[in-house]
Amino acid sequence: MRSKTSLVLPEQKLSAVAVSNLTIGNGAVHFESRESLFAADAKLSPDGRSLDGEFISAFLLTVPVPIHLHWVSDSTIHVMPISTAAIAKDLEGTWQGSLKYGASWEENDPRAGSTIAVKIKLSNTPSGPARGGYQKEGSPDPELPLSIIQQNQNTLRFEIPGAGVAFTAELHNGELSGMWRQFDLDPAPLTLRRARSNP
Repeated sequence: MRSKTSLVLPEQKLSAVAVSNLTIGNGAVHFESRESLFAADAKLSPDGRSLDGEFISAFLLTVPVPIHLHWVSDSTIHVMPISTAAIAKDLEGTWQGSLKYGASWEENDPRAGSTIAVKIKLSNTPSGPARGGYQKEGSPDPELPLSIIQQNQNTLRFEIPGAGVAFTAELHNGELSGMWRQFDLDPAPLTLRRARSNP
């Protein structure tokens, strides 16, 4: 039977983070999430009640940090919600924009103040509900799925719970302009424009 594992990080307001790869052997545990771009390696204590090791996240950190987990109770698996409604045709397609990194928890984080190009894909599935993906331009990181996509007239909102992301924008003159919120950092303005077609 295939096990199901999820991660909750209360301080970063993350829940239902799907663990896509879990390996256990010889007292060592490795787990990672392709959707949330994190990985951890830890050793099981002799009494089997705690794990100690290192955690690395492409969103939160540039270097590994110590991680300590101790057994609290039997597990409850949290499942990410998904969109259940379609979006308008004028929202479907690929959108691009530039997002400025804010401050992070990491001292002297070299990413703070830098600008990254982002790409958002939006479409409707054959059965109706909207789906989408987020990716940094030129990054080898995999595309992250948009778990919740909602439209209310000219307002679009989507979330990536596993990355602590929520984006709400207004569609005006062919542009999506709004605020990008990630974890508990200061919101950042983001304007998305339709990607140019290759000639």
